[in-house]
Amino acid sequence: MKKYLILVLACLTAVPSFAQKLPKTPKAKGLARVMKQQARTISQANVLTQIPISTLALTNVRKVQGKVYFTAVPTIPSGSLITERLMAQTVPPTDPFRLPLLLIDPSYEQRMTAIKQYQTTLENFKRFKSDINPVLYYQSRPSERRVLPALEKAELVNKILEMHRQLRALNILVAPQDRPLAQANAYVRYAMETVEPNFVNLLDSGLREKRTDRKFNQDEFIMEAPKEGRLAALKNYLPYSLRLRQAAGKLPAGIKMAVLNDRASALAAIKEKHATVFCPKWKITTYADTEKLLSDIKYGRAQYDVILTDLMVPGGGGYYLTATLRQQGFKGAIFAATAFQPDEKLSIGLFNKGFDGMFSLPENFELQKDWPLDVMNRLNTYFYYRDLHHWNR
Repeated sequence: MKKYLILVLACLTAVPSFAQKLPKTPKAKGLARVMKQQARTISQANVLTQIPISTLALTNVRKVQGKVYFTAVPTIPSGSLITERLMAQTVPPTDPFRLPLLLIDPSYEQRMTAIKQYQTTLENFKRFKSDINPVLYYQSRPSERRVLPALEKAELVNKILEMHRQLRALNILVAPQDRPLAQANAYVRYAMETVEPNFVNLLDSGLREKRTDRKFNQDEFIMEAPKEGRLAALKNYLPYSLRLRQAAGKLPAGIKMAVLNDRASALAAIKEKHATVFCPKWKITTYADTEKLLSDIKYGRAQYDVILTDLMVPGGGGYYLTATLRQQGFKGAIFAATAFQPDEKLSIGLFNKGFDGMFSLPENFELQKDWPLDVMNRLNTYFYYRDLHHWNR
């Protein structure tokens, strides 16, 4: 009996007391603070650091023979991250009925044509992306990067430029806020930066014109005449009919001008004055629809040296007209007619869109007597500055 009592007492002394307190587990905030402190300490070490198990509070670790080690996360090149992100992005095309078009009051045929062009271009981009993805992936990895042979590089550049040409034409029709289009533009630009960085400047959205022959000047853009001396200013006191004939006589002869405006009264007034005093040495054709003017130019039914367009016109509008003609290589002068005041911010925007000047004409300008003289004087000012600065697109 004594032996059994001794054995029971020995077992009880070996078991810890239930009253003994267990170690406290840190709370969530305390655990996060401990992890940050340990991560900061470990990151300062230049070699593999051994951490006692009793003080470990990190999860990104590895265990070797009962010892826990922490190693820094390997640094991935930023170019590789950009490439993988662009390669992984797949945004489905926008629903045709929600497609944000830049056209002003387009016809049904124009809308359907734009939607079809949008869908076709994005299908072509999908195939283009599958062809270029492997090249971008390996070129973004230092261990796999190689010098591209001249022939292979030329083929890739041609593919990129062709895809850019299709996207550039689409940028004129669809708003830049469209996600699939924005993704495609970013991908093509990065592809060119990877394959041939020297050609990146050849890529542009088509919505901003880059001129090398002319710098923006507010007075020149609104065709403000240079300041004259007192004697020259006396001509303002000459009879109106004489000043009208003088302004018409200064204009270069043989110019063909198209006037785009959706107000019938304005077009009728231009035709009436053209027969007598307004640009009598010019040939003027009037249009009320953007699509009709573009169609005549595209199919060679008409050629123009000067275009005077309102900004808000059915069939696309003045911005769409200018962007399309500049993309097609039109070298003539395009002037915007607007009722807005000649604000410099507006002028810079029009200049960057491809316009050569701006007429600030009031609403129902055709009811005013002096509009033919004012327009002809500003046209003469444009030709004066053009010859002075040798503007040539």
